[in-house]
Amino acid sequence: MGRYYYGQGRDSVEDYSKTLSIKFLKKYGYLDAGVDYKKGGLYWKLGGEDNGNIGIEVNKGETSGYIRVTFTQTNRDGEKKSFDYKISLVSTLCNYGGVRWWFLCPCKENRCSILYLQGNGIFASRKTLNLCYDDQKKSKRYRYMGYLMGDAFVKIEVIRRTMKYPVRNGKLTKKAQRILKLKQKMPSREEVENMSSLLGW
Repeated sequence: MGRYYYGQGRDSVEDYSKTLSIKFLKKYGYLDAGVDYKKGGLYWKLGGEDNGNIGIEVNKGETSGYIRVTFTQTNRDGEKKSFDYKISLVSTLCNYGGVRWWFLCPCKENRCSILYLQGNGIFASRKTLNLCYDDQKKSKRYRYMGYLMGDAFVKIEVIRRTMKYPVRNGKLTKKAQRILKLKQKMPSREEVENMSSLLGW
C-alpha cells in the first residue's frame, strides 16, 4: 500500500499565476513612508505572454489602510464580470524600526504577504486556499535525496568554474582531486533508498 505524502492531492502555489504581493507594493513605492495614496496597475505574464492585469489604489495611514482592486474576469463560458473591492492593509512593528505591512485575507482575515486570485474573482491567502509548495508534493525520500546530493553538486560546480585544467603534467590538479573526492562522498541512489526505508519514508 502506497504512502500518502504531505501535499499530495492539494493545489500548489505554482498553480496560481495571478498574485498580489506586499513585495510588489513595496518595490513600486505604494507602501513608502509618507505616501498616503498611490494609484497604478499590476500586469501578469505567463510564459512571456500577457496574462491579465488589475488596477490598484493604495490608501493608507501610518499603520493601516486598504488596497482597492478593479479588474474584469472572463469565466469558462466567455462571460465577463467586473470586480471592484477593497482589501485591508495592516502593519506590525519591526524590531529594527519601522513597520511591516500585511494584507488581511478577504476570506478569513488572516494576515498574509501574498494573495492568490481565484477563479471566482476573489483574492485569498495560501492558508485559506490550503495551498502547498511544489516541493511539498515530493515524497520525503525524494527530498532527502535532493538534500544529500544538492550540496555536493553546488560545491563541484563552484570548483569546476574556477578550474582551468583538470590534468597538469600527467597528474590531476588539486581542484580536480577535490571534485573526485566530493563525487566519492556522494551517496548512491541505493544508499539513499536504504536509509529512507529505515526511517520509514
